[in-house]
Amino acid sequence: MTVHRRERRLIERHFAGRQDPDGEQEMRRHLGECESCSAYYNRHAVLARLDPAAPRAQERLAAGLGFANRASSPLALLTWAVAPVAAALILVAWLRQGAVDRQFASRGTGHPDRPALVAYRASLQPPTPLGSVMTPGEELAFAYENPGGYRHLMVVGVDDRGKLYWFHPDPDVTGAALPITGGPGRVELPEAIRHAYGDGSLRILGLFSHEPLTVSRVAGLIDRSGCTGLRIPLPGVACTELTVLVERPNRP
Repeated sequence: MTVHRRERRLIERHFAGRQDPDGEQEMRRHLGECESCSAYYNRHAVLARLDPAAPRAQERLAAGLGFANRASSPLALLTWAVAPVAAALILVAWLRQGAVDRQFASRGTGHPDRPALVAYRASLQPPTPLGSVMTPGEELAFAYENPGGYRHLMVVGVDDRGKLYWFHPDPDVTGAALPITGGPGRVELPEAIRHAYGDGSLRILGLFSHEPLTVSRVAGLIDRSGCTGLRIPLPGVACTELTVLVERPNRP
């Protein structure tokens, strides 16, 4: 098996919170093509959740977007230098926590393998999770959770007038959905994107699929109903939805 040393150094920089935007994009492109490095990334994601001193997903996202102070955590840098006994203890803790998580998911949502889309207001310092209200012209960044192993993702917004706002992919660059990795943990997408939104409700859809989707196929199917209107024309696609109110700030 070929070990991609450069790409694995980029993964380590990401989890240490010291990544730069160019390295983040290079890492993401490679993860979509390499199962071995994707597994390496996912192992880091598991350990990052267990290490209280490791940079959180929000901090890693900020660093990859070029917003954050790149001071790294010593524990994050030493994560993969732990002794074998310590590594075994971490693995046992992870397996036990995974069992608890699976029980909670099966009793709660009933969909332990359902994917999730997470949005951040990247214009703020530091970037903060998207709440229920945002202002026009803000930059948004995204992450996803994909325990079910879907292979492709599209992220698109639709306002209450039916206007579409494409986040991933950029139709001016490619019409194809993004290749994504599956497994535990949260994966940040590499870019922050700005649109001139109109006032009112904005639905942000994450379309997770096993087969590649295209902008030309999907664009005509999306309307103000969001995920509800896609259940019949896109069977087999998992649609997740975030709703936010876009409104201009009050001025004195």
